[in-house]
Amino acid sequence: MTYEKMYDKLEDYQKQLVDNYPKDRKYWIKRCYDEQCVGTIHYQGMAYFWGHAYKHTLRYVTDQERKATHRAWLDAGLELTGESPEHLELMLLYCKESIEQWEKEDSL
Repeated sequence: MTYEKMYDKLEDYQKQLVDNYPKDRKYWIKRCYDEQCVGTIHYQGMAYFWGHAYKHTLRYVTDQERKATHRAWLDAGLELTGESPEHLELMLLYCKESIEQWEKEDSL
């Protein structure tokens, strides 16, 4: 899908955001479009989908780790904004690399 087709699908408030950042236009188009993909297999890992309990981890991991966690929660039938031991277990499984990197940096 082209950026202009993605842009056409955005809500008005999202188009305003994109238009306010012309240097980062492609990023904001992708980011806003991804908000509409939360809860689907088309999610790309850019938009927020999680609840309060996991924000301090998922906010700082890679797009690929967020995408994998999102997909795992969907496949497990978990509510994306929910909180449970299963949520935590899957998130830790798919975000392992970033978490290990943080722990290594903290020990320096």
